[in-house]
Amino acid sequence: MMPYTTLGPFTLPTYTLLLMIAIGVSLARLAYGQPRLIDAGLAGLAGGLIGGRIVHVLLQWSYFSAHPTEITQFNTGGLAWHGAVIGALIGIAIVARLRRIAWRDLTDRLALIVPWIGLMAWWGCRENSCSYGIEIANLSAYPSYLVWEAKDIYGLIAPRYNTQNLGMAFAIALMMILIALTLTGRLYGRRFGIALISWGVIMGMLGFLRGDQVLLLNGWRADQGLDLLMIAFGFWSLIPMKETTHV
Repeated sequence: MMPYTTLGPFTLPTYTLLLMIAIGVSLARLAYGQPRLIDAGLAGLAGGLIGGRIVHVLLQWSYFSAHPTEITQFNTGGLAWHGAVIGALIGIAIVARLRRIAWRDLTDRLALIVPWIGLMAWWGCRENSCSYGIEIANLSAYPSYLVWEAKDIYGLIAPRYNTQNLGMAFAIALMMILIALTLTGRLYGRRFGIALISWGVIMGMLGFLRGDQVLLLNGWRADQGLDLLMIAFGFWSLIPMKETTHV
């Protein structure tokens, strides 16, 4: 059964509420001190939701082919971060070009959004039992922080790797690093690349612990291949670019 949260007169699916909070804070971060960037944020939001959902459905096609009515149900959880990042960047890039906004200034604002949305997505998956861990034989055979007893997306409770809480912990750690870099003014223009590389490594590592069904390529999770591509994209984004217009 899908978990719900009640706030005064409103009752929302918990995943939807967390997604709304993630989006609201992300838009505020992007437009902080520069209200004219809100349209870039809205374009990125639309692109991110569409791209993230499309890639998630493709990766989880074995499930969605049997549950086609859930493909457009965002409140059930499921946004692939790879598609969300690419979709958001396309939307933001279109507006940035039209508004003549410096790309480095903009992407530096996006850096903190990567682990922030990652945190809320993993939190939502903890509530909705998505991206669950591989089943294990005995909880006592592993460190307590690594495993727990939890449901999968089908509602089956079993001892598993604690992927959701691990994802949240890594997201918080990356956020702290990026906040420190931002407050000290270090690595300007390279923070977004660092965020992509770091999150790609985190998600790739967690992929070895995940038990949710996903498209496999030669025995490997396809999403881990996409993690590698995002890491490569992160390194590419570190290459200096000549720009003259600033936010």
